[in-house]
Amino acid sequence: MSQLIWNVIAIAAGVTGIIVGLILYFRGKREKEPSWAYETHGLVGRNSLAGSRIQVSYDGTPLDQASATRVLFWNAGRDPIKKQDIAGTFSIRLGDEVRILQHRVLQVSREEIEFRTVDQEDRVLLDFQFLGLGDGAYLEIIHTGSPEVDVLIDGTLIAHSKAPRFRGRLPRVFEEPGWIFRTGCTLLILSVIGSVSVGVIYGSEISKDEQFWLIFAILLGGVIVTLSLMALLLTVYEKLRKFPAWVYTSKKG
Repeated sequence: MSQLIWNVIAIAAGVTGIIVGLILYFRGKREKEPSWAYETHGLVGRNSLAGSRIQVSYDGTPLDQASATRVLFWNAGRDPIKKQDIAGTFSIRLGDEVRILQHRVLQVSREEIEFRTVDQEDRVLLDFQFLGLGDGAYLEIIHTGSPEVDVLIDGTLIAHSKAPRFRGRLPRVFEEPGWIFRTGCTLLILSVIGSVSVGVIYGSEISKDEQFWLIFAILLGGVIVTLSLMALLLTVYEKLRKFPAWVYTSKKG
């Protein structure tokens, strides 16, 4: 084979090696990263009851207003979080003078983590055995606060004094973005078109017997590089994904 074909193979191998190295770096980086997000919507408001004869009560106590806060808590790191890694316990705390009426776990990533919520005066404790990558729970807290109530999560990791990272407000509907698939398909199509075009252009400079191997080498190299790029995109997306994968598998009410 001509030097041109070997150059194509060497370039494809070099680029693929760099991409694989980046993938191994991202996947090999291990850390504990407790994360959370929330959204609050009103159930009963003072304005909606004003002037009406409707009364709302909880356990016999009249309520002026009531809201529901939904919290997503999970480990975004590759290193598992265990009970002994936490200084105390992670807990959810609402604004001052807000009474927590009830709370429940709506969904967990898997049953093995044994996630549950526990009452403790003015807060809700988050109890679990461990949280692997993406493990966590989706919770609901009914309280007497307004939709603008402050929501905080207390607790830190012992080793790094790392508090849970706030990831922003939750959407009402979780939708998995499709840009990874579209980008990958586009790269693959462009790779095939570009590889054939380059092979045809430079194929005139070599013998007919080597034209086939040149086009084959360029096409194969382009496909390998493209697949490597797609794997890198998926790895980066897993790292930067705002919420864990399991929340996209079911609709939230």
